[in-house]
Amino acid sequence: MKSKMCCVLLVIILIAVTGYYSINTRLLKGTLDFSHSDHRTAFHELKSLADKGDAIAQALVGSMYYKGDGVGKDYSKAFEMTKAAAEVGYAYAQFMLGNMYYDGLAVQQNYSDAVRWYQKAAEQGDADAQTQLGNMYGQGLGVKKDFVQAVKWYRKAAEQGEPQGQSNLGGCYELGEGVTQDYTKAREWYLKAAEQGNATAQINLGDLHLKGLGVPQDITLAFKWFKQAAVNGDPKGQLIVGWMHLKGEGAPQSDQEAFSWIEASAKQGLAEAQFQLGMMYWSGQGTTKNMDEARRWIQMAAEQGHPEAQYGLSLIYIRGYGVTPDREQGMRWLSKAAAQGHGQAKAVYEELK
Repeated sequence: MKSKMCCVLLVIILIAVTGYYSINTRLLKGTLDFSHSDHRTAFHELKSLADKGDAIAQALVGSMYYKGDGVGKDYSKAFEMTKAAAEVGYAYAQFMLGNMYYDGLAVQQNYSDAVRWYQKAAEQGDADAQTQLGNMYGQGLGVKKDFVQAVKWYRKAAEQGEPQGQSNLGGCYELGEGVTQDYTKAREWYLKAAEQGNATAQINLGDLHLKGLGVPQDITLAFKWFKQAAVNGDPKGQLIVGWMHLKGEGAPQSDQEAFSWIEASAKQGLAEAQFQLGMMYWSGQGTTKNMDEARRWIQMAAEQGHPEAQYGLSLIYIRGYGVTPDREQGMRWLSKAAAQGHGQAKAVYEELK
């Protein structure tokens, strides 16, 4: 994360300018290695310092244990190191400790404790912690839901240039949560985040241009931002770009381009993309018709609870499209789709049961 890199660089400056820890250059070297993502070397340099109680080394070593960077993952050691550094007030460690309580991997999940540590780091100016604290208030996790507080912390992070905080603040302005709804301000904050490569902001900015909210409607500009999110690897962005190519809206019509982007999204596990990819295999749109692949992708979406995929899969089994008919299997998927309120599924289920 950008602010984490800034945090590490500030540590380097502190060491270099003030002579802090000057008796041991291993801290400086290890911190530099960490900032350059040479985690294996950083771990070698910092581990002995962490064992001796150096808070900066403990925080960085704890992070490496937690993420498996330069050393095998070890959540127990990650928690031990990070907690020690957090308790002496090191903001990065406090943020990481909050993440551990949030994730529930290194310690039993506890949102209240996550909030407590995020708050400590946020109050020291850690932008990532400010964003995450805003998320906790916005979702009501470990604290009473409070959009005004969420906006307060998103704004603090956003004003430091933290892209997710900027994107989330834009979302609050777009939806009118914790602030008066203002599409112009939403666009302003989305744009700041989008220009830093934040895919969520790129999609939301594209959506504003698509719908003409706070800006003149411009489907070509909308496509530009959706495409940037897609290129950044965002599965929702990839699906939207695929749809736009499929329809020829804001982008050249191309079934092959559509198939390529929807496939990329589906491979990342997005249920809607998996269903759409299955239907493209079913119809042979943008690819060679293949009922085995159609069923495989539609089933993946159905297993994630996608009602349209569940209905489609039920028809594949009941009518034997590319498979031996299996009424029992088909009825099972039909009932799942019907239970989710799928109109056609409910009607067919009542007819066939």
